[in-house]
Amino acid sequence: MRKLIPLAAFLIFLFPALLFSGSSGVSKIFSVAAVQLEIHQEDYSSATAFWTAIDSLLEEIFEEGNPDLIVIPEYTGVFYTLIPYNPYLAGDSDLESVVYRISSELGGAPVPEELFYRQKTQTDEYIRRWSERAWLYSVPIVAGTVFYPHWEGERQLRNRALVFDSEGDLFYTQDKVYLTDFELDICNLSPGDPSLAQGFEIDGQHIYLTICRDTFFKSWEEVFKKPALLWIDIKANGIEFDELQRQGFQKALPSRLPNVPVDYGLTLCLVGDYLNLLWEGESSLIGNHLRLYDSEAGDRSVVIRHSNTWDSGEILFFDLLERW
Repeated sequence: MRKLIPLAAFLIFLFPALLFSGSSGVSKIFSVAAVQLEIHQEDYSSATAFWTAIDSLLEEIFEEGNPDLIVIPEYTGVFYTLIPYNPYLAGDSDLESVVYRISSELGGAPVPEELFYRQKTQTDEYIRRWSERAWLYSVPIVAGTVFYPHWEGERQLRNRALVFDSEGDLFYTQDKVYLTDFELDICNLSPGDPSLAQGFEIDGQHIYLTICRDTFFKSWEEVFKKPALLWIDIKANGIEFDELQRQGFQKALPSRLPNVPVDYGLTLCLVGDYLNLLWEGESSLIGNHLRLYDSEAGDRSVVIRHSNTWDSGEILFFDLLERW
């Protein structure tokens, strides 16, 4: 993993108005470690393999400093749930082929969603292990998403983001609202309720969260009314990242941020491949020009830093200047 230089000095240079912004002022720095996580099938060959890789990343992060928040991308916990089925994942398998193979050998006729219902204990283990690490390092963690069983009149499966506090408590969850065709047609997921997505507080700073496709929808601008330091968009962009995709990313967080009372936006991508699925994407931190400069002039969002690649793992360190 390649490390980026902490950005406090860079931000002070880029946004000098922050230092002279009247009553709002700058109180301190809020540090974020964002993991552009690279995954492959061998990373989910066993729980030991997965947590060995995660612990290596955490050690690398804390060799650099002591972040106020660590962020992991979407889908990281989804495939952890499938570890017990690893013997059935040989060759160029896709999820539907794996289900057919399991059905043929074990009997019954499971559909993809049933794999996640049956392995809820595996999902719960993923939650417990992240809880332990948040407590061990005394740091809040956005630990990606899992497909989690949800009962609301009937059994449902949700793509759920997990946020732990520095005591290791799972203190905030949020379900994806605008699902992809893969999530709807193959995995039979159910959407979450956007009115419940109110964000969370860390060290007195409010933070909003959206999950991948959600961020393309303007409706969040009506939900996110409370002033906040940061809006996080965790992604698993399941398509080759080319110039057209780069332009498409501009319709997500860069389009949303200027219309909400939020200073910064973080897009964080999963990269790699698993079960014939491919993920690529450029992670980035952007600044809300209208808030950082208190001005109507110029560009409405500014790219502060982006990942060096869109197809390999990287840890990005960002120092955000708090203003209230």
